[in-house]
Amino acid sequence: MSRNRGNNPQINISKKPDDSGKGEYTSHGTIFAVTNGTTNVPGFFKLVHKPNKSQVTLNRTLEDRDEIRGGFMEVNSISDVKEVSVYYWNGNLNDPILLGITKDGRPENTKYFSKGNNVRNWMNAPIEHLNEQQALDEQNCYKNNAVVFNIRDSQSGYLRESSRATCIQKTRKIRKSRPTPPPGSEYNVTTYRFADIKYNNTKFTKISRVTLNGIYINDISPPRDALEGIRLYSYPASVDVPLMIEFIKQGGGSTFYASKNGSGGNWVPVDEGSQKFYWWW
Repeated sequence: MSRNRGNNPQINISKKPDDSGKGEYTSHGTIFAVTNGTTNVPGFFKLVHKPNKSQVTLNRTLEDRDEIRGGFMEVNSISDVKEVSVYYWNGNLNDPILLGITKDGRPENTKYFSKGNNVRNWMNAPIEHLNEQQALDEQNCYKNNAVVFNIRDSQSGYLRESSRATCIQKTRKIRKSRPTPPPGSEYNVTTYRFADIKYNNTKFTKISRVTLNGIYINDISPPRDALEGIRLYSYPASVDVPLMIEFIKQGGGSTFYASKNGSGGNWVPVDEGSQKFYWWW
């Protein structure tokens, strides 16, 4: 059972813009425009629900009967709302992972709400200490099993998570190995395989984006497939940046990207012929 809805308008998170980039719906006399918005985090987008007046008092019950819990003082409503943002990962356009409610028109007054699996409540408490990027990465880990891989140098990397987040440390670990190269080869390979934190078996994992010491690599688009792991290829002259990165798909197949310079600022997909050079690994 949901709370008494009253006469305050309700957000309908199922509403999306049409091909023109605009959408609209009415709730309790208030018209909401739905438009595409941008985020400061690569790989995510948001749909912005904005009322046809400067501010509104929203019902905490959404149109689909889910509830918004915490974040603000009011019990059954939220006053002075400027807009509501519904966030998605580009790898899953159907399931929202985060709500952002902005009061008074100031971004710093935005509070975020997450929703667990098989529950009807959007909660502020689990992520109230996180900013937009941290909250998106945290919920993307929980909801889509998608995480950030950070390259540290030519031979090492790790699953990147804010010190204030918990999903990766609670759900998965990474197993590192370095196979012995063939005689005469100068190449080094570091393999990372994703494992379940409890059972040590392969963990269903996707990569949302790749960074180099925390800086987003725009040229690398990880496959949306579940991955067994990642390989970094290097050679003695490559100290700071790998020669190549391989995304190993569960069930077979890989996607490769090669670095074109020592700074790691330029990467290109590797064609099939070049990939074969590395298949003996």
